[in-house]
Amino acid sequence: MRNTWKGMVLGALSGAAVGLVLDSLDRAARGASTAAHAAPDAAARAGKGARERALALVHDSAGLAQRAAKRAAERAAERNNHATVG
Repeated sequence: MRNTWKGMVLGALSGAAVGLVLDSLDRAARGASTAAHAAPDAAARAGKGARERALALVHDSAGLAQRAAKRAAERAAERNNHATVG
């Protein structure tokens, strides 16, 4: 009878362990499914943000290039004035 109790205890423990593993796998599968369904929305939001940042960068770069060209023209004009005066 003692071996029967030992077998029952070991069976209960191993059954609980197997159940825990199966529950963990099920939870992981549900999480992966949720993540797979949420990925397109997250990618669209990230793409929209990246597009907005890229447009802002292009706009800022255009202004920066315009200011740099203006400064270069002013410096060239100064050099030409100094060359003709001196």
